[in-house]
Amino acid sequence: MRDRPGFILAYGIFIGLLASGALWLLSQPRRGAPVQLKPPPGPVPIQVHVSGEVNQSGVVELPPGSRVFEAIEAAGGFSVAADSDSLNLAAVLEDGQRVFVPAKREPGDEAGGVEEPPAVIVYPIDLNSADQPTLETLPGIGPEKAKAIIAFRMVNGPFRTLEDLDAVEGIGPAIIADIEELVVINVDRPGISDGAPAEVMKETP
Repeated sequence: MRDRPGFILAYGIFIGLLASGALWLLSQPRRGAPVQLKPPPGPVPIQVHVSGEVNQSGVVELPPGSRVFEAIEAAGGFSVAADSDSLNLAAVLEDGQRVFVPAKREPGDEAGGVEEPPAVIVYPIDLNSADQPTLETLPGIGPEKAKAIIAFRMVNGPFRTLEDLDAVEGIGPAIIADIEELVVINVDRPGISDGAPAEVMKETP
């Protein structure tokens, strides 16, 4: 058993080295940042263009499922000239829509029994297919002018350019300038040649 002291010495050295290695590992700084779990992403907000008789027209960002009244509040609220009764303030909005708030009509423009305009109009609208309630949402276009536009289309055919509106009774350059960004002219209809000149007739009262 002469080798027993040597064995004990070697075993002691081995245990000492093992303990030293463990202490050295424990004393080293941790590498890498701890993993942090992020919460799931929330719903993507929608963007709506609010224009017309509001205090701060422009694009507003709203949570999904927002309603017309919330878009108007985000645009600074109604102006003093706004016709708030012409909109369905409870209508639900979608991304990319445009809400136009019309001005109050003059007393002579009141039209009894005329259908209410849609709650939310997605602009631009087609000047050659829009019905009377939709046309009435355009700036400066009341019931009488909307009827005149439709009558003009029936007599002369679809509009070919925005300037053709100048031939409609009661509509001039000022109104055309106000609505030029809110309308489009679609002439791709049966019986219309794209190369044919526009024939417009000034309606007589």
